[in-house]
Amino acid sequence: MSMLIIAGEPSADQLAAPVYAKLSKLFPNLNITGVGGPAMAEHGFKSLFPMEELSLMGLTEIIPHLPNIFKRIKELEDYVLANNIKLVLTVDTQEFSYHLAKRLAPHGVNCVQLVAPTVWAWRPGRAQKYAKYFKHILSILPFEDEHFKPHGVDVTYVGNPVAQRMAKWQKTAPLAPATPMRIAVLPGSRGGEWRRLLPRFMTAISRIRLRRGRLPIVVPIADTRHREWAKKLSELGGVEIVEGENRWPALQECRVALAASGTANLELAMLGVPMVVGYRVADTTAAIGKHLVKIPYISPVNWVAGKAVVPELVQGACTATALATALRPLIEQDALWHQQAEQLALVRNKLLVKQDPADLICDVLAQYLQV
Repeated sequence: MSMLIIAGEPSADQLAAPVYAKLSKLFPNLNITGVGGPAMAEHGFKSLFPMEELSLMGLTEIIPHLPNIFKRIKELEDYVLANNIKLVLTVDTQEFSYHLAKRLAPHGVNCVQLVAPTVWAWRPGRAQKYAKYFKHILSILPFEDEHFKPHGVDVTYVGNPVAQRMAKWQKTAPLAPATPMRIAVLPGSRGGEWRRLLPRFMTAISRIRLRRGRLPIVVPIADTRHREWAKKLSELGGVEIVEGENRWPALQECRVALAASGTANLELAMLGVPMVVGYRVADTTAAIGKHLVKIPYISPVNWVAGKAVVPELVQGACTATALATALRPLIEQDALWHQQAEQLALVRNKLLVKQDPADLICDVLAQYLQV
């Protein structure tokens, strides 16, 4: 038996690595090839070509590489057909995955996609297109099945990577605000986010301190590149910068967080820290997105909850005054703090699965290996 795994970017490589490792043990005679990165290579995976060729983001970056991308799609198609491969797992990289599956499915190849395209946010027509060429979709958000199943494709929720990674840190004790009072500040993971959000976040915190005194601030950073950005926050005084695994217990000791929209919102939910979310993008990007994106929320917490659990202040509404106004009730009113904390607990319950996600994924793949 042979199968192909395609992981075309670092996050996909991380998702695919434990799946590849488990499949190799479950099916020792299974020949697994494809495209992957260093996480998969640690388990002995040999990539047919460098993963970096597919790790492209943004229209202006992708366009010059399109000829090579379609060349690689044709090469993979030829490889699959020449080696009589009947199962292909594509991980994220949704446009590449779709075009590859479109070529392979008519030849009787079972195509399975790990990480569903966000059809619930934009371009909903992709759901029907994916259903035409994919046998199974493995989703990482618990509500996505309702967008694909009407089109006749099987969907299995296999757990959220953030929830699984954070499981050992999740809030399990009775809900109670952390003391003494501390505020977490998370302006995002990209330089542009820090440039747009940090001045507003700093001013908002300064205004809260005028009423509450010099409350300590915790700034978690996951990348050493963020250190220089974090130093700007030191101008406020009373700032603690935490890195690596140390950031999780430090965040748990915070009463509230002021955060950019993104993965950090789910991390805070797992830790049981109520938050206010602020976000801004360039005006031109916002104008284009207004016509393309069809979703009422920007925070992943609210996506999962299906309602506005955490306050969101976006674009023109993301001002220092508005951020401070939204934060104060969570700081000063225990009832409102508890109300959001209880909703975050429901979000945690939706995200977690009892079984190891890699086991769930392998269970699905095994069905197609035994056909």
